[in-house]
Amino acid sequence: MIRPSPRISLRSGTQVQDLLLQGEVADGQFDSEAIVTFEDASGNKISAIASRTLLQKDSRGRESLRVRLLATDGAVSLVEVPGDLYGATRDVVVRQAILEPLVTTANDP
Repeated sequence: MIRPSPRISLRSGTQVQDLLLQGEVADGQFDSEAIVTFEDASGNKISAIASRTLLQKDSRGRESLRVRLLATDGAVSLVEVPGDLYGATRDVVVRQAILEPLVTTANDP
């Protein structure tokens, strides 16, 4: 049974930023893609097909998915998750506990 995600309000002044979403990463059908599975804020399992270029090592040394933070409300955040390799996205409410700041190096754009 799919449980509804909590509602989150977009507040003016919310700063859009990229974060890492922790989940299980598996090989996709093609070498250039990965399947990332994680839980939304209601505990539903979500899978996303993403380009491997969107994967980055997190603080645990594991591959995590780069996502865009759209809004935060309490212990949950609304993030934009890749939906396919062609640029489609979907918005998902997740627990902040599975997000972490994106650490960039001098070579990153």
